[in-house]
Amino acid sequence: MSQEFSAPLPPQAYSGPQYPAMAPDYGQPYPNQPGAWAGQPYGRPPKAPPNFKLISIVLGVALIISLCGIAGLLASGSGAARGEKTRVWAMSIGDCFGREYLKGSGNGYAMVVPCRGPHNAELFFSQDVTDASSLPESDQWDAWVHEYCYPAFEAYIGRPVEDSDYSISWVFPGQVSWDEGIRTLFCYASLEDDVKGTFRNSNR
Repeated sequence: MSQEFSAPLPPQAYSGPQYPAMAPDYGQPYPNQPGAWAGQPYGRPPKAPPNFKLISIVLGVALIISLCGIAGLLASGSGAARGEKTRVWAMSIGDCFGREYLKGSGNGYAMVVPCRGPHNAELFFSQDVTDASSLPESDQWDAWVHEYCYPAFEAYIGRPVEDSDYSISWVFPGQVSWDEGIRTLFCYASLEDDVKGTFRNSNR
């Protein structure tokens, strides 16, 4: 009995869809595909770009707050905050303060405050009036007050002491300050009650 065998068919090329070969180990890049990772054929998700608009808004608000704070300090005068302890000899004409502390302390300090806030005293005269070698008597200081401070009062306030609502007072160095080289006479105007705003040119 004989059998017939047909010759085997020649191999045919596969015409179906093509798939990339998987990498040997998960998490390794496909060959020739930088950034493509096995199991994640589309690569790593890109990082979200920074929100420059939001950053600009935040920085702008911070800048405005900082500028407002600086402006407030500049507007407050030489006294940075109410109740700033300042040595009398370091004060300047136009400084505002509370006369109670200066009057009762006897230590050459005043509580300088912003003139736009409540205060009852204001320095209007500050000048070296002598080059004497020894501390003058109080009578001599009183004479200098009438010579220098009374005219300065009228020029600063707008009317003479006799017609003004303000009182005139003065400070001169004691022996300790004199030995430190202080030769300055300080004169200030004051009221019984606190007011807001400078005394300068108030004409009262």
